[in-house]
Amino acid sequence: MRISIVIAILWSVLSVHLVFASSFHVSGPGFDGMILDMPTTRKEVAVWIPGYDQIAELEKALPAYVKRYIKAHKIVLRKPISKYKRQYVGVKENGKRMIGVSFYYERLDFVTSKKWLTGVWSGESAGDDYLGAVYDVEKKAFELFEIYPGKK
Repeated sequence: MRISIVIAILWSVLSVHLVFASSFHVSGPGFDGMILDMPTTRKEVAVWIPGYDQIAELEKALPAYVKRYIKAHKIVLRKPISKYKRQYVGVKENGKRMIGVSFYYERLDFVTSKKWLTGVWSGESAGDDYLGAVYDVEKKAFELFEIYPGKK
């Protein structure tokens, strides 16, 4: 299943502290984030760098999607989505371009110390301080939204 590979890449990236090759700051109404250029060793996927227009499109659709998702799944998200910093990674598989998004609550040490600008979270704790999503660029739709479960 295509989405499972994207999720595996995102969670494997989130489960170790990495310093990425390069990054680009992006912000707009209700969001502040970094577009990451992340290397991958997986043969079945390629990494690409999303542009501002693709991120803005994703962010425009995000609040309504999150609202529908948490209602449908009876999830309580205690913090507004605008209070999270983002890291975006473009993943391409079988010609399909997707954007993986990692969300970090703005009051975490990882964020306030500015480490989120130079690396990826280590994944040692969990809960609604850390969220993840996958956005299909061609469909202009989210395929996943999750609260990160943390390490077991």
